[in-house]
Amino acid sequence: RELILRGIKFSVIENLGIGLDAYDSYDLCDNDIQKLGNFPNLVKCRQIYANNNRINYLASDIHVKLPNLEEISLINNEIRSLTNLKRLEKCMVLKYLHLVRNPITRDPNYRKYAIYAIKSLKFLDYNRIKDSERAEAKKFFEQSTEGKKLLAQIAAKAKDEAEDTMYGEDDDDECTTATTGMSATGVVHSDKNTDVPMPGP
Repeated sequence: RELILRGIKFSVIENLGIGLDAYDSYDLCDNDIQKLGNFPNLVKCRQIYANNNRINYLASDIHVKLPNLEEISLINNEIRSLTNLKRLEKCMVLKYLHLVRNPITRDPNYRKYAIYAIKSLKFLDYNRIKDSERAEAKKFFEQSTEGKKLLAQIAAKAKDEAEDTMYGEDDDDECTTATTGMSATGVVHSDKNTDVPMPGP
């Protein structure tokens, strides 16, 4: 089952708990969301579709709130930093990640780091991850001086960002809180998938 909250133009994810964890897919596309976070515990959730937003930050507790999340699609957002991928490294069952048309994809180490950090990934941007890519990423980050240095830089920056968030210095301060409209008449649900294509196994 899918909960559709597309095109409502809210900027902060909230009130999803009203759905009582009844959905395995959430369509948050075409809104003004800046941070992918603030989820309640959604054990049944398997897919999050949040294309065409303004997302630039992924919360560090997604693996706790969405423990069975298998797919995240964030096409056409504003994700820039590799630290966002580090915050997904504990998502143990995440298989599909789509970040097409985000600034982060222009980073020369983007694909390599995503493969290394998120061990469970099978597809990145609709391209299957090859065993040779996993081996290359592992060798780069665990054996090369450049790779080890980059890992340390990402870890340090992620720590700084976590502290900024803790003390309320992140971009969320500029967000205007908006209801997602999840009332008895405002929720649209469906048993169909979104129009974002799902890659095959």
